[in-house]
Amino acid sequence: IERGDLHWAIYYYRGVANNKMFRLEQAEKDFKSSLVLNDKVIETYLEYGKTLIYLERKSNNKKGNDNLKNAKVQFEKALSINAISITTNLFLAGIEILLNN
Repeated sequence: IERGDLHWAIYYYRGVANNKMFRLEQAEKDFKSSLVLNDKVIETYLEYGKTLIYLERKSNNKKGNDNLKNAKVQFEKALSINAISITTNLFLAGIEILLNN
């Protein structure tokens, strides 16, 4: 995918694929690129947040919960688009538990 491509969905789906193959750093880049092109898609924030949780687990908390805090921000952004999203509320509840442990 070339820089400047306006197809946010390509970045989103490639991010999902990279996430499933545990190419977490590439997935993170893809989700960021997708959000630059279209910041109104709840699923992108959710997948990006999940990727950040995986990165936190992978780092064994070496970054001091930075990835978890950023994941929480992504889930809150998703909620700001659609406050009724049950999935987003569940992710936020899980993040709160992880941050408080």
